[in-house]
Amino acid sequence: GWMRPADQPLMRTSSIPDLQDKDVKISQLNQEVTKLRNIELEAMRKDTVIQQLQEEIVQLQQVELHQE
Repeated sequence: GWMRPADQPLMRTSSIPDLQDKDVKISQLNQEVTKLRNIELEAMRKDTVIQQLQEEIVQLQQVELHQE
């Protein structure tokens, strides 16, 4: 964080290693977000396929009923 004692100019208290650690953490979080976004997109794609297959089942059942 930033510290400013009353009689001194504004000073940065974080060290370079702290910033590097934060950069690494941000990078890891970005990778995780990308991974989760891809999983979400795949789940949405599968939901669409499931819905299409369910509609196809209903259509086939209706055709079967009309043939009896």
